[in-house]
Amino acid sequence: MLLLGIAVVALLLTGCGTQSPPEQGDRERVAAGIPLLVLRLPGDLWARTSTGAGHKPIEEPRRLTETPEGGLTVELTGAQLVDYLRLLDFNAHGGFMARDKETASKIYREIAVVLDNLVTPRAADAPPPEVTIDGSGSTNDAGPPS
Repeated sequence: MLLLGIAVVALLLTGCGTQSPPEQGDRERVAAGIPLLVLRLPGDLWARTSTGAGHKPIEEPRRLTETPEGGLTVELTGAQLVDYLRLLDFNAHGGFMARDKETASKIYREIAVVLDNLVTPRAADAPPPEVTIDGSGSTNDAGPPS
């Protein structure tokens, strides 16, 4: 009976893991290497995606500024971006207790596009990459190649 219980728990746990894209590790390495990323998005999206079960919340971004339109400009260091990317990955790709999959997936994809297109290493004076997400679509800017 104990053996059956262990087998059931093992089966459940294997089905509860995050199915990260194969590029996740490379994206984390790129994110860790940039000093700053600027994220512009509606404030409710930040509130819904900056915390999550089993992951450290992004409590104190380098800078968090409200826009007159009710949006936010969030500046994340490379280390904070790695944490945020992991949190988005967990929620977007089926982690145990994942929440708000659609929103996490959208933001993850937009950040991934920018990270995948960054030329590394970046020049010291290169402007920070930017990701802008609005209610109707998004625009991404990896900045000029450097």
